[in-house]
Amino acid sequence: MRAFLVYNAARLGLFVVALGILDLIGARGLLLFALALVISGVASYVLLSPLRDKVSQSVSQRVKRAEARAADFRQRLDEGTRAEDEDEEAPAPR
Repeated sequence: MRAFLVYNAARLGLFVVALGILDLIGARGLLLFALALVISGVASYVLLSPLRDKVSQSVSQRVKRAEARAADFRQRLDEGTRAEDEDEEAPAPR
C-alpha cells in the first residue's frame, strides 16, 4: 500500500511541476492541462519505472496471498461438505 501511495504522489508531483513550468512558459487554459498531462505521463514512464516495479510487486504479492486464502477456504469448505455427506450416508441408529 505504501508503494502505491508513493508512486501516485510522485506522479502528482510530476504533473504539478509540468503544470508550473508550462504556466511560466505561457501556456493557458485547456492547452496548459493537456500538455502538462502528456509531459508528466512521459516523464513518469521514464523516471518512475523503479517505483512502478515496486507497486507491481506489491500487488502481485497481495494477489498471491488472497489466492492462498481462497484456496484454504475452499479446502475447508470441501472438508465440511464431505463430513456432512458422510454423516448423511451413515445408517441411523435404531
